[in-house]
Amino acid sequence: MELDDLKSAIIKNRSALYGDTAIRIRLIEFDTKKATKCAYRVDVPTKLAGSRLRKQFPTLSDAVDWIEDWLQKRSTTKAKLSEAADFNHCLPRLRENKVTIGELLDFYEERFIASDIRLRISEIQSSLLSVLDGRPKEEQIADHTRRKVVTMGKRIAEDFQDCYIDELTADRGYKWVTTAEASKGKRWSQKTRLHHWAHLNRLVDFAIGENALKSNPLKELPTEKKNSIKPKKKEPVTPEILTLKEAKSILAVTAKHYPKMLPCVIISLFDGVRQHEAWQLKGSDFDFEDGTITIDEKIAKTRSIRFVELSEASKAWLKTCQIPDGNLLPFSIKSAEGRWTTILKKAGVQKHNALRHTAASVMLMLHDETHTKEQLGHTEGSSVLFKHYRKAMKKKDAQEFADLRPLKKASEMENTNIPFPTAV
Repeated sequence: MELDDLKSAIIKNRSALYGDTAIRIRLIEFDTKKATKCAYRVDVPTKLAGSRLRKQFPTLSDAVDWIEDWLQKRSTTKAKLSEAADFNHCLPRLRENKVTIGELLDFYEERFIASDIRLRISEIQSSLLSVLDGRPKEEQIADHTRRKVVTMGKRIAEDFQDCYIDELTADRGYKWVTTAEASKGKRWSQKTRLHHWAHLNRLVDFAIGENALKSNPLKELPTEKKNSIKPKKKEPVTPEILTLKEAKSILAVTAKHYPKMLPCVIISLFDGVRQHEAWQLKGSDFDFEDGTITIDEKIAKTRSIRFVELSEASKAWLKTCQIPDGNLLPFSIKSAEGRWTTILKKAGVQKHNALRHTAASVMLMLHDETHTKEQLGHTEGSSVLFKHYRKAMKKKDAQEFADLRPLKKASEMENTNIPFPTAV
């Protein structure tokens, strides 16, 4: 910036910003016994200096030279603004007491070394949840994932009681994860063991980040024992697919005993919406004119918005339901999980995750792969469809599912033995 232009701007407006920075130069006039004198005051805002910085110079040239020198020094430092503010605040006191930076660091390492921090496992769990909940909305974990983190953390905290995180050893962790009981004397499944072991490692890694530990003791576990925690080599997975009879039974039981759950069951069975996504939907997410459901990124498992096309079967079934303006379900997701378990029990079906699997199999048989991936929210390069759903159902059976229609409204079903759904 030219000195003459800067001087003209300052004289005209009594102050001016220096270039593209937020540093302001002000013209100060004061009277003496002999004449009126001028000075140039430099104001560096807190957001640049860490604390308010003000300097005064007899000439504009001196002021500009100081600003350029300060900006050069500021560009070479790696300190954060908050760190710079603390340093600028403390430096005068250190000088008054003739304390050097080296002496200060020695004092800190001796008195406040990180290894002296001792935290219990329960405290680590609470801190982890606080950090997860403190993230921006777009980065927060899904509600059902958070419940799993809470459940696993609570079990770990209970089983290790008041154990400090630095008292945890590889052998103790291995013994716990391999001998812990789920309920009524039953051992954890291999999958559950792996999940709890992973969360225990997550807590330890978080403790390291909080300077409560120097290293992860669980990594010292011998390879042989580590492999015993992991699930055995996976065999080809056969997805749970409902038969037409089972689907009819689930729809009938839901319509009769839990009608508020029926819209969720419908869009999961016929359109492949994940149940945890369906349970969090609102009535405003349904667009019947356009024939779509909006799965918002806040509730989507993949954290990306998608629009699910309603099938003809869904449209027909949803006409028998009352879709509220607010939340689709008037109760919590945990209550929905309990109701779903009861529905399956009453329907005589033991396939807990079969709704979406059935929908995927039907869509893949009757439509192309691209359409199916868009409906399910799979990425273009995903191989899930090819591995699990290709040829999982005959075209004739798939068409029967697509043609399934309600026989009559749920309100007319109370005292009748006629099956609720039927194929047209």
